[in-house]
Amino acid sequence: MIDVKKCEKIYKELEKKHREKVWDESHTITYNGWTSGAREIESDLIFSYYSIGRINKEEYYYIFGKVCGSALTYSKGDFWR
Repeated sequence: MIDVKKCEKIYKELEKKHREKVWDESHTITYNGWTSGAREIESDLIFSYYSIGRINKEEYYYIFGKVCGSALTYSKGDFWR
């Protein structure tokens, strides 16, 4: 069973650690992008939340799916390295 409120709270914690405003030189815009790669965020999610029992497997996939979906919108390729 997924506790959506808990997942949203953890997602916001991950955003604070791994997301910041980024200046895009090629398009001369600023956007709120992920500054860590998918592996770094996934390992943080596993070791800080999943392995100690704060979230279950379904919540893990829900949160990481939300992170990846967000990265598809704002990532320039560094996220998927």
